Amino acid sequence: MTEQPATTNPTGPADPHPATDATTEEFADWRRLHPLTPAVAGTYLLGLAVLTAAILIYRSVPGWIIWLSVLPLPILVTLYEWLRLRTTRFRVAGGRFELHTGVLFRSRRSVALDRIRNVDATAEPVGRMYGLTGLRIGTGENASDSEALALSPLGRAEAERLRASLLPRRAEATDSPEIASWTPSWIRFAPFSFTTPLLGLAAFGAVYEGLDILGVDMDRQVIPDLVGRLADFPLPLVIGALLLALLVIGTLGSVLVYAETWWRHRLTEDSEALHVRRGLLTTRNITLERKRVLGVEVREPLSLRWAKGASVEAVATGLGSPEDEQNSARGTLLPPTGNGLAWPVAARVLRRSAFPIDAAELSPHPRIARRRRLGWAVGWVAAPTALLVGLGLLLTDVLIHIGWLFAVVALPIAVLLALDAYRNLGHGLDPEFLVSRKGSASRHTTVLRRTDIIGWTIRRSPFQRRHGLITLSATIAGGTGAYRIPDADQDEGVELADHALPDLVAPFLVDTKRD
Repeated sequence: MTEQPATTNPTGPADPHPATDATTEEFADWRRLHPLTPAVAGTYLLGLAVLTAAILIYRSVPGWIIWLSVLPLPILVTLYEWLRLRTTRFRVAGGRFELHTGVLFRSRRSVALDRIRNVDATAEPVGRMYGLTGLRIGTGENASDSEALALSPLGRAEAERLRASLLPRRAEATDSPEIASWTPSWIRFAPFSFTTPLLGLAAFGAVYEGLDILGVDMDRQVIPDLVGRLADFPLPLVIGALLLALLVIGTLGSVLVYAETWWRHRLTEDSEALHVRRGLLTTRNITLERKRVLGVEVREPLSLRWAKGASVEAVATGLGSPEDEQNSARGTLLPPTGNGLAWPVAARVLRRSAFPIDAAELSPHPRIARRRRLGWAVGWVAAPTALLVGLGLLLTDVLIHIGWLFAVVALPIAVLLALDAYRNLGHGLDPEFLVSRKGSASRHTTVLRRTDIIGWTIRRSPFQRRHGLITLSATIAGGTGAYRIPDADQDEGVELADHALPDLVAPFLVDTKRD
């Protein structure tokens, strides 16, 4: 067994008021996870074992195989959880949070309380049955969930007290001003998601796999029989019915997912932090320090724009690796809702009475940027069309017809998306914020506080150099790390960077003029 040295995160300024309240003193001695830790894993595995046994019995599998298939995993996992309970301990002492974990490999971690950026409390369905919850502690590191500071499970009351201890004076007050709260009308935005048809396909796949596990011969019995029955109906009617079924099932699935994730959502604020509570079966309670919120991003996928909706995410430090979907979800302040709520909420998070710069006031990009996007659109359609036609010349004429049909259908769509992408390009500055907008299939409007921009990256491809375009990337110590402003006019883009961060850009402008 090995031990890792204690580590702290060097990012961010120290809190000038270290925690010394009674809540912190309560956790000065070493504490352990809740004694029911093995029971939580055992409950999950019990359900899995019962399902596995039922399937094996249905398929007339011998009894000894059933026992060997069902028993080992619950026993081993329960034993592992018991060992994890015995080897995990934590405390808050001397202005630091200390965590010792590890069954096979021991890890000792220590972090100053003033480095803790947020605390995510999550209570999953089985844990809620036992009155338990878990904590994930964000320290500003781009860590994955497996590397993060995590305690699970804890008693609900103990978790709330520890959360208050880790974020002194930042725990949510009962009278915190409310920015937005759940209403059932939000559910109407659930189907306007790119995942809706995918959920329908997933449902068909799950039914197929489930019946196959139960021994139903899908490939040689069910599917041929179904195709034979549908052959009596016109092909367009069959395709339309299948697509309708796909959308109906996908819509039902998206509504259920939306309700599970965002039911009882409540966004509140105080002078120190933003607080998000949400969830139906799995509840989450997330606290983001105000001083770690560097801006906001309003997201409008194309399908959601048709419904006049948008969602709001915080651009913040301490949420973990931006590639991790769970970390991205921690920064979501408002789920897909109407524009009439999303934009005022984004302004409120920025502590403004209105959004910094209206979309109509953003500076447009040169028209050559439109030609560039149209070129991309034609290229994306031409490449697969050429491939299909080429294969058709070698194999069968059917592929040639498919290729031309693809081009006729896809080219107008690609051109419309390219024109929309150009219309959505824009940027602007106000005395406090940088605002940029880009995208078509998923339009993003990003607002960054100018004082939080720590650098600029300027890139030019050969095409951009020839037409006087540049791509600016504002670098910050949070969110995705860099936010792009693509295909801006060279002079306007450099002037924008200079005004947004003059002390950094000005020396390079002098050198450029000398050249």
